Amino acid sequence: MVEPLAVAVHAVRRVNLTLGQTVLVCGAGTMGMMCLATAKAFGAARVVMTDINEFRLNVAKQMGADETIHINLKTFDVDSYVAKIKAALGGDGQGANITFECTGNEGSTKIAIYSTNNGGKVALVGLGPL
Repeated sequence: MVEPLAVAVHAVRRVNLTLGQTVLVCGAGTMGMMCLATAKAFGAARVVMTDINEFRLNVAKQMGADETIHINLKTFDVDSYVAKIKAALGGDGQGANITFECTGNEGSTKIAIYSTNNGGKVALVGLGPL
């Protein structure tokens, strides 16, 4: 667990996460959970997590995620998930200050980009096929 934690700490430092920022974590696997814990430790005000697996989202909730959003691959639509994420981040239509994309999935990467504020930062922690 040390290596994934080290990667998460490096990612959080790299985007310069500061106290009170809103965070989106795409993917509730090992790296996503570590990014969640690290973002909370660095003072994130609100952390929203997305995943396709309900069990992982329940674990994320127990670990401190403020909101979780289940991604249904059968009804996948980027725009509808972006709207859900922005509502979960505060309901004012603003996106995340910082997003950690931990899946490497193309659709999830699109959600990460469109759910982040203008001038925000997206960290691609999980890279998919190039």
